[in-house]
Amino acid sequence: MAVLAKYLLLQLPGWGAAVLVLWALVEWVGLPAWVAVLLLCADVAKDLVLFPFLRHAYGNEPSKLIGPETLLGARAIVEDELTPLGWVRVRGERWRAEARAGAPLGRGLSVVVRGVRGLRLEVEAEDAGAQQSADT
Repeated sequence: MAVLAKYLLLQLPGWGAAVLVLWALVEWVGLPAWVAVLLLCADVAKDLVLFPFLRHAYGNEPSKLIGPETLLGARAIVEDELTPLGWVRVRGERWRAEARAGAPLGRGLSVVVRGVRGLRLEVEAEDAGAQQSADT
């Protein structure tokens, strides 16, 4: 509910400007009042219809939407051999990465992001996570 309230409060200046413009059109141009009311209702309805698509932009926790931490658990492909440093491609972006175990990981290998240190991702072979869970 707080997100909806924030969204509606941010729409108020635009609705106020629409009221002023429509009022001016009614007074000076002779626009019928029912047309002005209909246009204002259409403007408000448009904003209400768009809310579900814009809800995430008005959320209270933007840190969950951006940053390298959003890549934790994501699958990546090694572009340049990790010995232990190299490059991986994750979600279409190229990132500097480090092999978590320190063992080299070859080009084209599928890896999983297990940690973030600054702008460097810590990765391990995709099957390494399955082996660890089987060992426990």
